Amino acid sequence: MALAKNARIRKHVLKIDSTRNGFDFYFLNLPEAQSFASYLARVAPMRIKTTKKLVSADVKSNTANLKHTVTCDLVPLCRGDLVMIHKSAKGILSGRLALISKVSSMVHLIDASPNRSPTMERVLTELAPETYYKNGGEKLYQVAQTSNRMVRFVVLDVERCGDDNAFSDSPDGEEQNGAGKGSIPYALADVEIARETDFGQNDETFRCVTHLGNLLHPGDIVLGYDLSSSVLSGAAEWDMDNCFQSNFVMPDVVLVKKVKDKTIEKEEVSADASESNDSKLVDAKARMSKRKEKRRLRNEKKSMALEESAIRMGFVPEEPAALFDDDLMDPDLVADLEAIENDLAAQEEAAAKKVAQADAEIIEGGE
Repeated sequence: MALAKNARIRKHVLKIDSTRNGFDFYFLNLPEAQSFASYLARVAPMRIKTTKKLVSADVKSNTANLKHTVTCDLVPLCRGDLVMIHKSAKGILSGRLALISKVSSMVHLIDASPNRSPTMERVLTELAPETYYKNGGEKLYQVAQTSNRMVRFVVLDVERCGDDNAFSDSPDGEEQNGAGKGSIPYALADVEIARETDFGQNDETFRCVTHLGNLLHPGDIVLGYDLSSSVLSGAAEWDMDNCFQSNFVMPDVVLVKKVKDKTIEKEEVSADASESNDSKLVDAKARMSKRKEKRRLRNEKKSMALEESAIRMGFVPEEPAALFDDDLMDPDLVADLEAIENDLAAQEEAAAKKVAQADAEIIEGGE
């Protein structure tokens, strides 16, 4: 999305190749590649290395052609992942479970099983890409659950742990007491929940301390990880036994995010649309032969794959804003991208002014 929305940063890309572990971008010179890498480093956490290789050399004229390679290693952590931080790692969350709340130039972590406290002290921390790779990478920061394993829960009761960092009870989660944008957008609360699939079927409930105390109200739907019923492999269980501190208590449920009303409405609309589309496909299949149907599906699959790859990289003559649903986009990421694009525009404007001033000085000197 970052590359698709910013045409200014893509204009120097000569060629793109898909590789096994990512993409290869080709540029005409080194400054353009370094500018592209610095832009990516502001959008996602990564480690940047620059190497050079001798292509050819002319001893008589004392010149050489060098090929520079700028390697960007992204931190393999996504928003919403549940991470096991080994006890030998450095930081306030070492030897505990952590939830990734945001991914930008740094990885923002939240304690997945915080203690009851009126403040958010020792619950929030940040992980720099250099620290991640210096500490050992995936060996000390192992992903236990990903976002596709999240389960829907129904909130039955919410009891905030303190009012010092709690927000108002408004549905929009607006700050009270004059809190501004710099305030912490989280508050600890003791929440009683039940699985949505079990709601009305049995009396099984769970209690957990979550950082979403300023957003949750009884009756809300929230996504989280059900660790009480998850099945892990033998290696994963061994890692969990040797990864955490001795005083760490494994929670039954880890809540991740609240499901907004707009998202629920969109899911219902998409379900109705899929049912109608399925009925239309059934009628169409009845009229078509099996051979024509297979050929049509094969061609549609190829065309959809090409269109998705082109749209994903931004090389489609469409408005970038129309490629993404504003309601489903991450507002934090959108704000970060807008700030980065404004900085790039300001830098280009300043460079243009310097060039114009230099040209004017040259003209005056010539006169």
